[in-house]
Amino acid sequence: MPGATSLPNESALSRREGEECIYIEGDAFVHAIIRDISVTDESISAEICPRDSSGFRPPGATLQPWKIGTRREGAGVTSDEFHGGPYAPWSIYFGEGLVAAIVPIMAELEGHGWLWRKAALRALLPTPGIVSDGPWRGIQTRLDRCAVCLRETCFVPSLPGHSRPWSPSRKGRLLLVSEAPPESGGFWHVSQHKDSTGEDDLRTQLFKLLGLDAVGSFMASGLFLIQTLKWPLAATRKGAGRSFNHLRSVDQARLTEHAVTAHLRQEILTIAPAGILAMGNAALAACRAISQDPAGLPNGRVEKAREANGRLSIRYGGREIPLDVTLLPVGQNMRLSNRAIIIRQDFDSFLRRHAWDPRKRSWPYSGPAPADTPHTEEAAQ
Repeated sequence: MPGATSLPNESALSRREGEECIYIEGDAFVHAIIRDISVTDESISAEICPRDSSGFRPPGATLQPWKIGTRREGAGVTSDEFHGGPYAPWSIYFGEGLVAAIVPIMAELEGHGWLWRKAALRALLPTPGIVSDGPWRGIQTRLDRCAVCLRETCFVPSLPGHSRPWSPSRKGRLLLVSEAPPESGGFWHVSQHKDSTGEDDLRTQLFKLLGLDAVGSFMASGLFLIQTLKWPLAATRKGAGRSFNHLRSVDQARLTEHAVTAHLRQEILTIAPAGILAMGNAALAACRAISQDPAGLPNGRVEKAREANGRLSIRYGGREIPLDVTLLPVGQNMRLSNRAIIIRQDFDSFLRRHAWDPRKRSWPYSGPAPADTPHTEEAAQ
């Protein structure tokens, strides 16, 4: 067709020849290689060559390649995505970082049902911006039943009901990462009718730092929180404290590796945070393990790493996520004036970096603020 216009990023699509991708069409989803990309005046076509990857195999599926095609008019092409349009309802997601992040998570989900895995995969992809309650409940239910966690001697594998994070509802929040929930339930364990800030030390201190008064206003202001370790820590010896810093280094490494591999990667890819504040050494260790470019983070504990605040980031899922680091803002640290000053400085720096304003309800989105009651409470039991 003479005079046909070029699609945006058409040349970028051609450069994807031979790359790994995630292909979705209807109830089907595969980890694949894309080959034989052809762009003409009227159409775009390619061959999808599925890989035998755990978590992607549909019941009774074969691994034979197949051809896809669509009209140029109506197709959606960006540097990282290729959508067939209204008459070819499939989507392809590219990016070495994104694919490398999703494939091991799907392998971890191999034992779950096909529809459950499909919902989980859609939550991991960069679009849409909404996080459905179902996949998030699935993540939290799965960690509640994690056999490795339940037999871990460093954990007390018991929490009251409604202790897991509510659904984030939308991607792109500012994410605070703490250490581990206490046996009383922790940040998310609140009354269905009113927050009692005295019930949880971390929540009390966070609300003071942020000028907030309820988990509902915390969510409405665009913030979110997850714990690095998913169960309360057991005392390391008689009279010893229950904290990550009291553990032996071999135990710290084991707990962090499992938390990252089995739980945190999926949570962070689903949340797709606009920025992360790692609060304490457990959270910092997890961010190092999650990052696909760990060499970009300084060595050492929080006290050393925080010196680079404003310049730190982790690379994960094909994205560069700004990272800040601070001490864990619990009463034990806030009662020491030198530590309290450091924590306040780090919070101010993190919030300024992202232009956070608690007066912006539902920041950075419009719409009603969530009620001060958990809307995923059934899954948290």
